[in-house]
Amino acid sequence: MRQAVLGGMVLLLAAVPARADLKAGLEALRRGDYEAALSGLTPLAESGSAEAQFHLGELHYRGQGVRKDMVMAARWYRKAAERGHVGAQHRIGFILAEGQGAPQDYAEGAKWYRLAAEQGHINAQLRLSSLYHIGLGVPQDYREAAKWVRKVAEKGVAGAEFQLGHMYHGGEGLPRDHALALRWYRKAARKGHAAAEGRIGLMYENGWAVRRDFTAAVKWYRRAAGKGESGAQVDLGRMYANGRGVPRDYREAAKWFRKVAVNRGDARAQYHLGFMYAAGLGVPRDLDQAIHWFQKAARQRFAYANVYLGLLYAARRGLFGRADLDALRSRAGALEVVEYCARRWCVPGRRPDR
Repeated sequence: MRQAVLGGMVLLLAAVPARADLKAGLEALRRGDYEAALSGLTPLAESGSAEAQFHLGELHYRGQGVRKDMVMAARWYRKAAERGHVGAQHRIGFILAEGQGAPQDYAEGAKWYRLAAEQGHINAQLRLSSLYHIGLGVPQDYREAAKWVRKVAEKGVAGAEFQLGHMYHGGEGLPRDHALALRWYRKAARKGHAAAEGRIGLMYENGWAVRRDFTAAVKWYRRAAGKGESGAQVDLGRMYANGRGVPRDYREAAKWFRKVAVNRGDARAQYHLGFMYAAGLGVPRDLDQAIHWFQKAARQRFAYANVYLGLLYAARRGLFGRADLDALRSRAGALEVVEYCARRWCVPGRRPDR
Protein backbone atom coordinates (compact mmCIF):
# COMPACT_ATOMS: atom_id res chain seq x y z
CA MET A 1 0.00 0.00 0.00
CA ARG A 2 2.81 2.39 1.00
CA GLN A 3 4.60 1.64 -2.28
CA ALA A 4 1.43 2.39 -4.30
CA VAL A 5 0.98 5.74 -2.56
CA LEU A 6 4.62 6.64 -3.16
CA GLY A 7 4.29 5.62 -6.81
CA GLY A 8 1.27 7.86 -7.22
CA MET A 9 3.11 10.77 -5.64
CA VAL A 10 6.03 10.27 -8.04
CA LEU A 11 3.66 10.36 -11.04
CA LEU A 12 1.95 13.49 -9.68
CA LEU A 13 5.25 15.26 -9.12
CA ALA A 14 6.42 14.27 -12.63
CA ALA A 15 3.25 15.71 -14.14
CA VAL A 16 3.80 19.14 -12.58
CA PRO A 17 6.95 20.02 -14.58
CA ALA A 18 5.37 18.50 -17.71
CA ARG A 19 2.42 20.86 -17.39
CA ALA A 20 4.79 23.75 -16.80
CA ASP A 21 6.80 22.80 -19.89
CA LEU A 22 3.60 22.59 -21.96
CA LYS A 23 2.52 26.01 -20.70
CA ALA A 24 5.91 27.45 -21.61
CA GLY A 25 5.72 25.91 -25.09
CA LEU A 26 2.24 27.32 -25.69
CA GLU A 27 3.31 30.76 -24.46
CA ALA A 28 6.20 30.66 -26.94
CA LEU A 29 3.67 29.91 -29.67
CA ARG A 30 1.49 32.85 -28.66
CA ARG A 31 4.37 35.31 -28.82
CA GLY A 32 5.53 33.93 -32.19
CA ASP A 33 8.77 32.36 -30.95
CA TYR A 34 8.33 29.21 -33.02
CA GLU A 35 11.82 27.82 -32.55
CA ALA A 36 11.42 27.93 -28.76
CA ALA A 37 7.97 26.37 -29.09
CA LEU A 38 9.34 23.58 -31.27
CA SER A 39 12.16 22.93 -28.83
CA GLY A 40 9.82 22.85 -25.84
CA LEU A 41 6.97 20.87 -27.38
CA THR A 42 8.96 18.13 -29.13
CA PRO A 43 10.00 16.18 -26.02
CA LEU A 44 6.50 16.49 -24.60
CA ALA A 45 4.99 15.21 -27.84
CA GLU A 46 7.41 12.30 -27.91
CA SER A 47 6.42 11.44 -24.35
CA GLY A 48 2.74 11.24 -25.34
CA SER A 49 1.18 14.66 -24.66
CA ALA A 50 -1.77 14.97 -27.07
CA GLU A 51 -1.80 18.78 -26.78
CA ALA A 52 1.92 18.97 -27.60
CA GLN A 53 1.48 16.51 -30.47
CA PHE A 54 -1.31 18.62 -31.95
CA HIS A 55 0.68 21.86 -31.78
CA LEU A 56 3.77 20.15 -33.13
CA GLY A 57 1.62 19.06 -36.05
CA GLU A 58 0.50 22.68 -36.48
CA LEU A 59 4.10 23.90 -36.62
CA HIS A 60 4.96 21.37 -39.34
CA TYR A 61 1.68 22.11 -41.15
CA ARG A 62 2.33 25.86 -41.24
CA GLY A 63 6.11 25.72 -41.60
CA GLN A 64 6.68 27.71 -38.41
CA GLY A 65 10.09 27.20 -36.81
CA VAL A 66 10.65 24.26 -39.12
CA ARG A 67 10.42 23.46 -42.82
CA LYS A 68 6.82 22.87 -43.87
CA ASP A 69 6.29 19.11 -43.93
CA MET A 70 2.78 17.75 -44.43
CA VAL A 71 3.88 14.17 -43.82
CA MET A 72 5.29 15.07 -40.40
CA ALA A 73 2.21 17.18 -39.68
CA ALA A 74 -0.03 14.21 -40.49
CA ARG A 75 2.06 11.96 -38.26
CA TRP A 76 1.70 14.21 -35.21
CA TYR A 77 -1.96 14.98 -35.86
CA ARG A 78 -2.73 11.27 -36.03
CA LYS A 79 -0.95 10.59 -32.74
CA ALA A 80 -2.92 13.35 -31.02
CA ALA A 81 -6.17 12.30 -32.70
CA GLU A 82 -5.77 8.75 -31.46
CA ARG A 83 -5.54 10.18 -27.94
CA GLY A 84 -8.87 11.95 -28.45
CA HIS A 85 -7.67 15.49 -29.25
CA VAL A 86 -10.63 17.04 -31.09
CA GLY A 87 -8.63 19.62 -33.04
CA ALA A 88 -6.25 16.92 -34.23
CA GLN A 89 -9.16 14.70 -35.26
CA HIS A 90 -10.43 17.51 -37.46
CA ARG A 91 -6.97 18.14 -38.89
CA ILE A 92 -6.21 14.51 -39.74
CA GLY A 93 -9.67 14.24 -41.28
CA PHE A 94 -8.87 17.24 -43.48
CA ILE A 95 -5.45 15.86 -44.46
CA LEU A 96 -6.95 12.51 -45.45
CA ALA A 97 -9.91 14.03 -47.30
CA GLU A 98 -7.65 16.42 -49.21
CA GLY A 99 -4.75 14.00 -49.72
CA GLN A 100 -2.20 16.35 -48.16
CA GLY A 101 0.62 14.49 -46.44
CA ALA A 102 -1.20 11.20 -46.75
CA PRO A 103 -2.95 9.26 -49.55
CA GLN A 104 -6.40 10.70 -50.19
CA ASP A 105 -9.04 8.68 -48.39
CA TYR A 106 -12.47 10.29 -48.08
CA ALA A 107 -13.91 7.44 -46.01
CA GLU A 108 -11.10 7.64 -43.45
CA GLY A 109 -11.34 11.43 -43.48
CA ALA A 110 -15.08 11.22 -42.81
CA LYS A 111 -14.42 8.89 -39.88
CA TRP A 112 -12.17 11.44 -38.18
CA TYR A 113 -14.47 14.35 -39.03
CA ARG A 114 -17.31 12.49 -37.35
CA LEU A 115 -15.30 11.91 -34.17
CA ALA A 116 -14.54 15.65 -33.98
CA ALA A 117 -18.05 16.65 -35.05
CA GLU A 118 -19.61 14.58 -32.29
CA GLN A 119 -17.53 16.60 -29.82
CA GLY A 120 -18.94 19.85 -31.25
CA HIS A 121 -16.06 20.90 -33.50
CA ILE A 122 -17.69 23.42 -35.86
CA ASN A 123 -15.38 23.01 -38.86
CA ALA A 124 -15.59 19.23 -38.61
CA GLN A 125 -19.38 19.44 -38.57
CA LEU A 126 -19.35 21.63 -41.69
CA ARG A 127 -16.92 19.38 -43.54
CA LEU A 128 -18.84 16.25 -42.60
CA SER A 129 -22.01 17.93 -43.88
CA SER A 130 -20.24 18.69 -47.17
CA LEU A 131 -19.13 15.08 -47.58
CA TYR A 132 -22.71 13.86 -47.08
CA HIS A 133 -24.00 16.52 -49.46
CA ILE A 134 -21.64 15.44 -52.25
CA GLY A 135 -21.37 11.74 -51.33
CA LEU A 136 -17.60 11.51 -50.78
CA GLY A 137 -16.45 8.77 -48.42
CA VAL A 138 -20.04 8.34 -47.24
CA PRO A 139 -23.29 7.63 -49.08
CA GLN A 140 -24.86 10.83 -50.42
CA ASP A 141 -27.44 11.77 -47.83
CA TYR A 142 -29.00 15.25 -47.87
CA ARG A 143 -30.79 14.63 -44.58
CA GLU A 144 -27.54 13.85 -42.82
CA ALA A 145 -25.93 16.86 -44.49
CA ALA A 146 -28.76 19.07 -43.27
CA LYS A 147 -28.53 17.63 -39.75
CA TRP A 148 -24.88 18.60 -39.38
CA VAL A 149 -25.13 22.01 -41.02
CA ARG A 150 -28.10 22.85 -38.77
CA LYS A 151 -25.98 22.21 -35.67
CA VAL A 152 -23.56 24.88 -36.86
CA ALA A 153 -26.25 27.29 -38.08
CA GLU A 154 -27.89 27.20 -34.65
CA LYS A 155 -24.57 28.42 -33.22
CA GLY A 156 -24.87 31.54 -35.36
CA VAL A 157 -22.22 30.78 -38.00
CA ALA A 158 -23.15 32.79 -41.10
CA GLY A 159 -21.87 30.31 -43.67
CA ALA A 160 -23.92 27.51 -42.13
CA GLU A 161 -26.99 29.75 -41.89
CA PHE A 162 -26.66 30.43 -45.61
CA GLN A 163 -26.20 26.74 -46.42
CA LEU A 164 -29.23 25.74 -44.34
CA GLY A 165 -31.26 28.38 -46.18
CA HIS A 166 -30.00 26.97 -49.47
CA MET A 167 -31.12 23.48 -48.47
CA TYR A 168 -34.60 24.71 -47.52
CA HIS A 169 -34.70 26.64 -50.79
CA GLY A 170 -33.88 23.60 -52.89
CA GLY A 171 -35.62 20.99 -50.75
CA GLU A 172 -32.36 19.11 -50.15
CA GLY A 173 -32.78 16.85 -47.14
CA LEU A 174 -35.52 19.14 -45.86
CA PRO A 175 -39.03 20.01 -47.07
CA ARG A 176 -38.81 22.83 -49.60
CA ASP A 177 -39.80 25.95 -47.70
CA HIS A 178 -39.09 29.40 -49.12
CA ALA A 179 -40.14 31.14 -45.91
CA LEU A 180 -37.61 29.20 -43.83
CA ALA A 181 -35.00 29.66 -46.55
CA LEU A 182 -35.51 33.41 -46.39
CA ARG A 183 -35.34 33.36 -42.60
CA TRP A 184 -31.92 31.70 -42.63
CA TYR A 185 -30.68 33.89 -45.50
CA ARG A 186 -31.62 36.96 -43.47
CA LYS A 187 -29.77 35.64 -40.41
CA ALA A 188 -26.61 35.21 -42.51
CA ALA A 189 -27.10 38.54 -44.29
CA ARG A 190 -27.27 40.38 -40.95
CA LYS A 191 -23.72 39.17 -40.42
CA GLY A 192 -22.67 40.53 -43.82
CA HIS A 193 -22.67 37.22 -45.71
CA ALA A 194 -22.56 38.32 -49.36
CA ALA A 195 -24.00 35.16 -50.93
CA ALA A 196 -26.96 35.32 -48.55
CA GLU A 197 -27.57 38.94 -49.55
CA GLY A 198 -27.60 37.86 -53.18
CA ARG A 199 -30.10 35.11 -52.42
CA ILE A 200 -32.42 37.57 -50.71
CA GLY A 201 -32.29 39.57 -53.94
CA LEU A 202 -33.34 36.44 -55.81
CA MET A 203 -36.23 35.90 -53.40
CA TYR A 204 -37.50 39.44 -54.06
CA GLU A 205 -37.01 39.14 -57.81
CA ASN A 206 -39.10 35.97 -57.98
CA GLY A 207 -41.60 36.71 -55.21
CA TRP A 208 -40.60 33.72 -53.10
CA ALA A 209 -41.92 34.14 -49.53
CA VAL A 210 -42.11 37.92 -50.10
CA ARG A 211 -44.04 40.24 -52.36
CA ARG A 212 -42.28 40.48 -55.71
CA ASP A 213 -40.24 43.67 -55.67
CA PHE A 214 -37.61 44.36 -58.35
CA THR A 215 -36.37 47.51 -56.58
CA ALA A 216 -35.67 45.54 -53.40
CA ALA A 217 -34.05 42.79 -55.48
CA VAL A 218 -31.67 45.31 -57.05
CA LYS A 219 -30.84 46.72 -53.60
CA TRP A 220 -29.82 43.30 -52.31
CA TYR A 221 -27.99 42.33 -55.52
CA ARG A 222 -26.06 45.60 -55.42
CA ARG A 223 -25.11 45.10 -51.77
CA ALA A 224 -23.75 41.62 -52.48
CA ALA A 225 -22.14 42.68 -55.77
CA GLY A 226 -20.24 45.43 -53.94
CA LYS A 227 -18.64 42.73 -51.79
CA GLY A 228 -17.48 40.80 -54.86
CA GLU A 229 -20.21 38.14 -54.90
CA SER A 230 -20.04 36.99 -58.52
CA GLY A 231 -23.54 35.52 -58.69
CA ALA A 232 -25.06 38.79 -57.50
CA GLN A 233 -22.94 40.73 -60.00
CA VAL A 234 -24.37 38.66 -62.85
CA ASP A 235 -27.88 39.06 -61.45
CA LEU A 236 -27.40 42.82 -61.21
CA GLY A 237 -26.34 42.79 -64.85
CA ARG A 238 -29.53 40.90 -65.72
CA MET A 239 -31.63 43.50 -63.94
CA TYR A 240 -30.01 46.28 -65.99
CA ALA A 241 -30.46 44.29 -69.22
CA ASN A 242 -34.14 43.70 -68.52
CA GLY A 243 -34.92 47.09 -66.94
CA ARG A 244 -36.15 45.53 -63.71
CA GLY A 245 -35.87 47.76 -60.66
CA VAL A 246 -33.55 50.09 -62.60
CA PRO A 247 -33.77 51.86 -65.96
CA ARG A 248 -32.74 49.52 -68.76
CA ASP A 249 -29.05 50.07 -69.43
CA TYR A 250 -27.30 47.58 -71.72
CA ARG A 251 -23.88 49.17 -71.22
CA GLU A 252 -24.14 48.79 -67.46
CA ALA A 253 -25.34 45.21 -67.92
CA ALA A 254 -22.42 44.39 -70.22
CA LYS A 255 -20.02 45.97 -67.71
CA TRP A 256 -21.15 43.61 -64.96
CA PHE A 257 -21.17 40.57 -67.23
CA ARG A 258 -17.65 41.34 -68.45
CA LYS A 259 -16.35 41.91 -64.91
CA VAL A 260 -17.41 38.43 -63.80
CA ALA A 261 -16.66 36.67 -67.11
CA VAL A 262 -13.08 37.97 -67.20
CA ASN A 263 -12.16 38.03 -63.52
CA ARG A 264 -13.99 34.96 -62.27
CA GLY A 265 -14.46 32.79 -65.37
CA ASP A 266 -18.13 32.41 -64.49
CA ALA A 267 -20.04 30.46 -67.16
CA ARG A 268 -23.30 32.34 -66.67
CA ALA A 269 -21.53 35.69 -67.10
CA GLN A 270 -19.69 34.41 -70.18
CA TYR A 271 -22.98 33.30 -71.69
CA HIS A 272 -24.68 36.64 -71.06
CA LEU A 273 -21.70 38.56 -72.43
CA GLY A 274 -21.76 36.39 -75.53
CA PHE A 275 -25.42 37.20 -76.00
CA MET A 276 -24.71 40.94 -75.68
CA TYR A 277 -22.12 40.70 -78.46
CA ALA A 278 -24.39 38.56 -80.63
CA ALA A 279 -27.28 40.99 -80.35
CA GLY A 280 -25.23 44.20 -80.15
CA LEU A 281 -26.60 45.21 -76.77
CA GLY A 282 -24.38 47.65 -74.86
CA VAL A 283 -21.40 46.61 -77.00
CA PRO A 284 -20.78 46.65 -80.76
CA ARG A 285 -22.25 43.61 -82.49
CA ASP A 286 -19.34 41.20 -82.94
CA LEU A 287 -19.95 37.57 -83.85
CA ASP A 288 -16.32 36.62 -83.23
CA GLN A 289 -16.53 37.92 -79.66
CA ALA A 290 -19.92 36.28 -79.22
CA ILE A 291 -18.55 32.92 -80.31
CA HIS A 292 -15.50 33.40 -78.07
CA TRP A 293 -17.62 33.88 -74.94
CA PHE A 294 -20.19 31.23 -75.82
CA GLN A 295 -17.37 28.73 -76.32
CA LYS A 296 -15.99 29.52 -72.86
CA ALA A 297 -19.41 29.02 -71.30
CA ALA A 298 -20.05 25.85 -73.33
CA ARG A 299 -16.76 24.33 -72.11
CA GLN A 300 -18.22 24.62 -68.62
CA ARG A 301 -21.35 22.78 -69.82
CA PHE A 302 -23.61 25.82 -69.80
CA ALA A 303 -26.32 24.41 -72.07
CA TYR A 304 -27.77 27.61 -73.53
CA ALA A 305 -24.32 28.60 -74.82
CA ASN A 306 -24.36 25.57 -77.11
CA VAL A 307 -27.66 26.74 -78.63
CA TYR A 308 -26.18 30.11 -79.51
CA LEU A 309 -22.96 28.60 -80.81
CA GLY A 310 -24.99 26.55 -83.27
CA LEU A 311 -26.92 29.63 -84.37
CA LEU A 312 -23.82 31.74 -84.84
CA TYR A 313 -21.99 29.06 -86.78
CA ALA A 314 -25.08 28.83 -88.99
CA ALA A 315 -25.06 32.61 -89.43
CA ARG A 316 -21.45 32.48 -90.57
CA ARG A 317 -22.40 29.91 -93.20
CA GLY A 318 -25.18 32.17 -94.44
CA LEU A 319 -28.04 29.99 -93.27
CA PHE A 320 -29.81 33.06 -91.94
CA GLY A 321 -29.14 36.74 -92.25
CA ARG A 322 -29.09 40.05 -90.46
CA ALA A 323 -32.86 40.26 -90.13
CA ASP A 324 -32.79 37.07 -88.10
CA LEU A 325 -30.10 38.48 -85.80
CA ASP A 326 -32.19 41.62 -85.43
CA ALA A 327 -34.98 39.37 -84.19
CA LEU A 328 -32.59 38.12 -81.49
CA ARG A 329 -31.75 41.68 -80.53
CA SER A 330 -35.40 42.49 -79.85
CA ARG A 331 -35.59 39.74 -77.22
CA ALA A 332 -33.54 40.53 -74.13
CA GLY A 333 -34.74 37.65 -71.95
CA ALA A 334 -32.44 34.67 -72.32
CA LEU A 335 -35.12 31.99 -72.00
CA GLU A 336 -37.36 33.79 -74.46
CA VAL A 337 -34.54 33.98 -76.99
CA VAL A 338 -33.68 30.30 -76.66
CA GLU A 339 -37.31 29.32 -77.13
CA TYR A 340 -37.57 31.64 -80.15
CA CYS A 341 -34.43 30.16 -81.67
CA ALA A 342 -35.58 26.62 -81.04
CA ARG A 343 -38.88 27.28 -82.80
CA ARG A 344 -37.36 29.15 -85.73
CA TRP A 345 -34.10 27.34 -86.46
CA CYS A 346 -33.63 24.27 -84.32
CA VAL A 347 -36.71 22.18 -85.09
CA PRO A 348 -35.51 18.71 -86.20
CA GLY A 349 -35.95 18.08 -89.92
CA ARG A 350 -36.63 21.73 -90.72
CA ARG A 351 -34.22 23.69 -92.86
CA PRO A 352 -33.31 27.10 -91.39
CA ASP A 353 -34.77 30.10 -93.17
CA ARG A 354 -32.30 31.87 -95.46
